[in-house]
Amino acid sequence: MSEHGYKTRDATFEALPANFIATGLMIPVAALFLIPHILLWGISLNFALPPLGFVLLIIIIMVSTVAHEALHGVGMLLGGVKLPDIKFGVLWHAMTPYAHCKVPVQASHYRWIVALPGLVLGVIPGLLGLVTGKFGLTAYGAFMTMAAMGDALILWVIRDVPGHQRVLDHPSKVGCEIILEDEPSTPPL
Repeated sequence: MSEHGYKTRDATFEALPANFIATGLMIPVAALFLIPHILLWGISLNFALPPLGFVLLIIIIMVSTVAHEALHGVGMLLGGVKLPDIKFGVLWHAMTPYAHCKVPVQASHYRWIVALPGLVLGVIPGLLGLVTGKFGLTAYGAFMTMAAMGDALILWVIRDVPGHQRVLDHPSKVGCEIILEDEPSTPPL
């Protein structure tokens, strides 16, 4: 039973093990973008970072991480979740930033909330890079898709949950609790 009084079924991972599983998926995901790019456009190894390029790269990663979590929040807002019901933070023990929805939503909407950053920051730029031949864009898309592998794990775990079923985002783990009934349980008299 959740802290909100709902009877639930757990669909979560601890953040640290989820990070390890997601890390194992990164090479195949990168290959999905980089191999087609190389086959279509060839490979050029004579590129160099501009002066202060490493600093710029760190800034891009930090901004993209914030944008990733903000996109989760945008997905919540678009689905009617009120701003006070959204919490942003970092699970410092796992070095994992998060956006948390405090109220139950339908599983179909939760899937969009979870998938939005990977699509907007990963898949779309990666595909644009493939189409245009811009390796930096393909690489960025591959990197941001890899960064969304924890979200992909959530989508996998709830793949069989009907769209109308309500789920409650877990406040400290990766994933959600599937609500087994719509009304909070009442304690016995």
